[in-house]
Amino acid sequence: MLTNIAIKAFKPKDKTYKRSDAAGLYIAVNPTGSKIWYLAYRFGDKQKTISAGPYPKVSLLAARAWRDEMKKLLELGLDPSEERCHEPREARIRARGDVTNTFEHVARE
Repeated sequence: MLTNIAIKAFKPKDKTYKRSDAAGLYIAVNPTGSKIWYLAYRFGDKQKTISAGPYPKVSLLAARAWRDEMKKLLELGLDPSEERCHEPREARIRARGDVTNTFEHVARE
């Protein structure tokens, strides 16, 4: 498991590299020196990744709490990347008023 001291000590390299924390949470260190939190998970037989944000804006404790929230969504059968914007994809499409250009609408015509 990572510590704040270890995260601060990560130096940029020529390519992005990852350092794992636990339960799919990891931090990616970019060549620019930025450090981004990610969660790797499986949903519907697909490997997916979702970002929590940059370190130190998102602290180690906050990233772990966020990971636990995302894991709860997975336990409920929900895809964290779809739920992260707080409304399902279909609702976003309807909100844009673009319901006439869906496959279902065209098929019903």
